[in-house]
Amino acid sequence: RRLSKIGWVGWVSLGVIVAALLLAILGPIVAPYDPNTGDLSFANVGPFGSHLLGFDGQGRDVLSRLLVGARTTIFGAAFVAIVSVIIGSTLAITTAWFGGKIDAGVSVGIDVVFAFPGILLAILAAAVFGPSLFSAALALSIAYSPYVARVLRGAALKERAMAYIAALEVQGFGAWRLCVRHLLPNISSLIVAQGTILFGFAMVDLA
Repeated sequence: RRLSKIGWVGWVSLGVIVAALLLAILGPIVAPYDPNTGDLSFANVGPFGSHLLGFDGQGRDVLSRLLVGARTTIFGAAFVAIVSVIIGSTLAITTAWFGGKIDAGVSVGIDVVFAFPGILLAILAAAVFGPSLFSAALALSIAYSPYVARVLRGAALKERAMAYIAALEVQGFGAWRLCVRHLLPNISSLIVAQGTILFGFAMVDLA
């Protein structure tokens, strides 16, 4: 029933996402030319023949570079968004549930991480662990996590104060069960929104 209510706009959007993922996975296989081989005589030449998107400033086929680079762009940004949301959500729910010294300690740690720009952490990670996509993505995940935690903490605190949480506690439900089965699902829409926003920022920073 839910799928039937998506509408044609939803199906078109889903189709675009699936197509982008398939191109990211199969990009190196279906790329018509070597993305790193260029001919300066074709520098900045527009589309013609089998070169559907033309050439870049170094005479390299833009379509091939787009297909090959899609995997790094999409999956690298997805890694950053997913890890950031997991860490940020965990911190937000933990601080909202227990409060007190735990909340104060986590808040101080978040403020410390806020002092370091994401790009700077990525550069430091590359210097320590070597220049790789994983190092940059991991550093950005740590840098983005406080932003997620700060936004979700307010929503988690509001949900923690709801009457149904108190009623379930009286019935003997444990903290883990309440957080995972009740509190977390009720802030899931905000979590998805944060992940979507971070995906775009991660694409830019990784580039």
